[in-house]
Amino acid sequence: MATDEQIIEFLKTPQRIAIVGMSQYEDRASHFVPKFLAEQGHIFIPVHPMLSVIAGEKVYKTLDLVEPIPDAVIIYISMRNVDKIVSQAIDLGIKLIWLPLDITSTLRSKAEEKGIIFIEDKCPKIEWKNLISDH
Repeated sequence: MATDEQIIEFLKTPQRIAIVGMSQYEDRASHFVPKFLAEQGHIFIPVHPMLSVIAGEKVYKTLDLVEPIPDAVIIYISMRNVDKIVSQAIDLGIKLIWLPLDITSTLRSKAEEKGIIFIEDKCPKIEWKNLISDH
């Protein structure tokens, strides 16, 4: 599991982040968290099979279509499909995989064995508040 230092480094260093399952609805975490990260200097890349534009950004249908390969991925999809996307992220060589609150994967060990930073069951916006804003 990622250390607080790794989470801080990720959050404070601008990254290209694929957001798998990004929502078009502004009241959902899968929409407002990527927008928050963009306010901190990150670039979000929406990935959603059914949409073509979210928050003014081009949407990729699948993670493997994102070019160049993003630095990180945050996965906002149902638990039954998480391992498929995590496996794809591992195969693509994405350096950091983040699963938000209440989302976990059976592939964490596999990712970590390949040197991938793996964060699960945490919200980037909450971690920003807890680890960065309060210090």
